Amino acid sequence: MRIFIVLIVVFAVVAALADKAPIFSLQDTQGNKVKLGDVLAKKGCVLIDFWELSCFSCKQALPKYQQIYNKYKDQGLEILAISVDSVRTVSNVAPYVSGIGLTFPVLLDTNNDVFRNYHVEIMPTSFLIDCTGEIRFTHTGYKPGDEKEIEEKIVEILKDYAGQKK
Repeated sequence: MRIFIVLIVVFAVVAALADKAPIFSLQDTQGNKVKLGDVLAKKGCVLIDFWELSCFSCKQALPKYQQIYNKYKDQGLEILAISVDSVRTVSNVAPYVSGIGLTFPVLLDTNNDVFRNYHVEIMPTSFLIDCTGEIRFTHTGYKPGDEKEIEEKIVEILKDYAGQKK
């Protein structure tokens, strides 16, 4: 009976940790170090979007995320776009990002460590994380209109965050 109780506790702890976002630190396109833990401490929610230059759907989604960012950044939203471009193509990321007018941080994961830690299989893949570090929503792929569902989830989390601040 005792072993059974211990196993239940272990499984409960593992299940609780399974929803936590892996913490990471990456450089942005300007060479600044960005730590997810620091961002979570300051914001109500974080949308992490894994993308690469060769991905057409990724390049469709980024301007839509910029529109969402403009709308909710003052309410506690942060977006971290993580480029998984290789060392051969990463030099093209900053000019591309600047050219389309992204203002949220674009991070570089050239060795794909963070990509692997998040178990990404389809590009793009986005994770919506609340201020406690819990992954509240995951979205894979992109087609026009998908940003509406993502925006709805962001609004839900920001409402929760606003309620916690009071």
